Amino acid sequence: MNPTLAIAAIAIRSAIRSRVVVGLLLILLGAVVGLPATIRGDGTLAGYVQILLEYTLGAVFWILALATLWAGCGAVAHDIDTKVIHMVVTKPVSRLQLWTGKWLGLLTLNTALLVLSVLCTYSLLQWNLRHRSFVEPTAVFALPTTADELEAPEEPDQVAAIAETLLQSRRAFTPPTPDVETDANAYLDEQLQRGAVPEELTREQALREVRRMLLVQANAVSPGGAGRWTLQPTPAYRNDLPVTFRFRFALSRLEADVVNMRWTFTSGEREVTVEKPAVPSAINEVDLPADLIAPGQPLTVRFANTHEPPTTVIFDVDH
Repeated sequence: MNPTLAIAAIAIRSAIRSRVVVGLLLILLGAVVGLPATIRGDGTLAGYVQILLEYTLGAVFWILALATLWAGCGAVAHDIDTKVIHMVVTKPVSRLQLWTGKWLGLLTLNTALLVLSVLCTYSLLQWNLRHRSFVEPTAVFALPTTADELEAPEEPDQVAAIAETLLQSRRAFTPPTPDVETDANAYLDEQLQRGAVPEELTREQALREVRRMLLVQANAVSPGGAGRWTLQPTPAYRNDLPVTFRFRFALSRLEADVVNMRWTFTSGEREVTVEKPAVPSAINEVDLPADLIAPGQPLTVRFANTHEPPTTVIFDVDH
């Protein structure tokens, strides 16, 4: 048998005999079942799912991370205390094989416990979707202005909304970061010659601030101006899946709570224009047709800054 695998098997058996696995299993089950029961949300399905996924899986991550450190140190200390390490080192086993075997054993235990925690979380979520009632999310409706708007709005399907937003795996395409290295060094050299750089800043610190400033300027759209970004999907992209455009921005003036925005999306011969209000400093979304992006073609995004009163719109390309 491979020495590394043999050491991994010994590490797993030692952990089971020392009841480490049983203790971790009880702690993880307590986190998976206990946290959703003790943390109160807003009563909606979205709030419950957020608590279940964010807090529960976050707690599982930290429990396994801390337990790995403890179990790793404990395994080595146990081998030294029981003289098992003496028997191992007398065999033709290298230190790398010994370390790799211990690591592989702990990785196997963590993987099994993580899979079990995820299955328990998924089962708990499915059970609550079938047997638990949730309040409807509070909605704000504008006053009707036409006869057609007097019809009662449809009740939102919370389960469908959760499946569409939270229970979906997504692939993100972001615009390339502009290369500002040359401009940043030139600007910094000019400022150093003028003595405008504080003496307590090193060149690297000052250069980092200049890069950040130039990146902000590259993604700022002045009043009456336009912004343009190009997104390049990977070759494995499927154009039969939903497409959501996400963006976050800030304003040079703080007087507006909502900004009316006009976006134009172009890919190949297709073009879609969307006008939609957006909220500064929040993550806004625009739903696009699934077949908008032509196979093998980039998606060009254009924004026209027509906001009144005139203000500069600064986009955060990292979100």
